[in-house]
Amino acid sequence: MIKDPQIFILYEPGLFGTMVCNVFAEHPSFNQTVKETFETNDPRLLNAHSSGYKNILENFHWYHDFQKIENTEQFFKPLENKGLGIHKISNWVWLTEDFKKHFENFVIGVLVPDISEIDIWAERWFEAQAEGGKLGYTDDPSLLVTHEEWWWDNVKKDMSKVPYEFKRGMSIKEKAKWVRSHYKYHAQNKQPDRTVQINPKYFFDNNKFQNFCDQCCEKINIPTFKISYNKIESFLDKNRKKYNFDRILKNE
Repeated sequence: MIKDPQIFILYEPGLFGTMVCNVFAEHPSFNQTVKETFETNDPRLLNAHSSGYKNILENFHWYHDFQKIENTEQFFKPLENKGLGIHKISNWVWLTEDFKKHFENFVIGVLVPDISEIDIWAERWFEAQAEGGKLGYTDDPSLLVTHEEWWWDNVKKDMSKVPYEFKRGMSIKEKAKWVRSHYKYHAQNKQPDRTVQINPKYFFDNNKFQNFCDQCCEKINIPTFKISYNKIESFLDKNRKKYNFDRILKNE
């Protein structure tokens, strides 16, 4: 049984999961040094993939990682006696894992938007992925995973001649479908008493974001800390304007 406190941030792609982990990584008890400002290979500053935080356990991130694990006891063993752990987990399927079997003190911070708002987050997922130093969409399958989506092989044309807007629209539609199909995992959460949930649109509200962080810290009995808004303010502002998040904030 691992006794050190653990923070598991569970989300789907595009929901600001990496940013949240960077925020928690500034906790005084965390032994990983993060950058004072967000640096990214995307000059638009739309994602936080190069902003400092690194996963502390390999193969503990994707949907496919969950499927591959055969012995969870051995898998989590490297976390023993390592102090506060902060984990970036990009799929809600991990809610079905029984963390109580392995961890004595943990909290699951779940980022989950209203299902009616998924399209805007799917758009961010598509636009904010800037793999390999390139921006937006590329036909190079080594740079983006869009070529793995079902529609790619069903387009009976040379993809280099297919209009960008068609590929963009199809990819966003498929991403939204993917996320909607994962809402079922919330009903299968093995540890609701250890879960703190927030709609990611509330990261634009300083008080609600701070309250989320405070609740997570209190769940595992570690001191609360103040979010460094000077670090994330520009990042959030650019995302808010780019995706017009005011569409889903106007009634808040």
